[in-house]
Amino acid sequence: VEQRILMANPVLEAYGNAKTLRNNNSSRFGKWIEVHFDRLGRAITSASIENFLLEKSRVVRQQKDERNYHIFYQLCESGPRNLNLNEASEYRYLSGGECIQVKGMDDSDEFTEVEQAMKHLGFTKDEKNFMFHLTTGILTLGNINFDRKTGKGNNEESSINNSQVVDVAAEFLGVNSNDLSQCLVTRSIEVRGERSVIPLAPAEARDGTDALAKAVYGKLFDWLVLRVNEAISGERGHFIGVLDIFGFEIFENNSFEQLCINFCNEKLQQHFNQHTFKEEEELYKSEGVQYEPVAFIDNQPVLNLIEKAPKGILVMLDEEITAPNGSDERYYLLAVAAWCCLVLFGAVWCCFVLLGAVWCC
Repeated sequence: VEQRILMANPVLEAYGNAKTLRNNNSSRFGKWIEVHFDRLGRAITSASIENFLLEKSRVVRQQKDERNYHIFYQLCESGPRNLNLNEASEYRYLSGGECIQVKGMDDSDEFTEVEQAMKHLGFTKDEKNFMFHLTTGILTLGNINFDRKTGKGNNEESSINNSQVVDVAAEFLGVNSNDLSQCLVTRSIEVRGERSVIPLAPAEARDGTDALAKAVYGKLFDWLVLRVNEAISGERGHFIGVLDIFGFEIFENNSFEQLCINFCNEKLQQHFNQHTFKEEEELYKSEGVQYEPVAFIDNQPVLNLIEKAPKGILVMLDEEITAPNGSDERYYLLAVAAWCCLVLFGAVWCCFVLLGAVWCC
């Protein structure tokens, strides 16, 4: 069981880790690991992993000098021949960060390690083919190109100019090629039992294709975690829990996922502050214990800015989504107004402090 727990790392890292500016093997998902022991606490009997906040946006775009998830480059370098993959630089989903090779990393050797770990975890040939085919299908989706054409009523529509790429993607995703093409260039809505098909403009088709790639990759990763849990399951008893969370990141262009990641870290930091500093100090005060106050940075104002009603960033976002005529522009104006109010309040408060200081003098 101990060996299988260790062998789970290369597999999960291949699909959940990527090269960032700060770390060549950065974990881009959070995980809670429970390691269970026997009744005497002497031997490990099983383990389980729970994943959350996978950075799916990385599948379709990366910041400069960053990479997509390791598995894509590993498959391009030394994946099974039946995948017929090209060089990694030829794929839109891998070239966005302009970083294909990483100093000190050998994608071929690491893929060999991944395959050995899968063998040790009991992955069958069909399961490996399922994973690699689905990964290849996701990668191929990024190379589909959309042309602009004029449809009925001079409306802007899109058409696919490289249908052979759609055929390859459909084959690896296990779907019908014509159905996939139709889904990529149109959207459908159903009202009172009547289904309407609405053509998409090229930009909308591109966004829809990227959304499909992210969704499929997210489902694949969830399945992979469940499959690993099957391999490391066993008797459950007393356990040690380990939380592995990604660190704070600030990019040139920050995604919504990154906001959620940083917000999660802020909440954890506040949890630590609450139990390590605030509650301990309250206990000392209630018991009349003399103590030396420990200086720490309280990040509660940051949390209030993000989540506190009525002007928290996420609170206003929820309201704008449900508003009849909600838009990015109006949300932006509301957020700027909220910031201005905070700055104005801070300025007024500083004036009162300054006046108090002058009065004291």
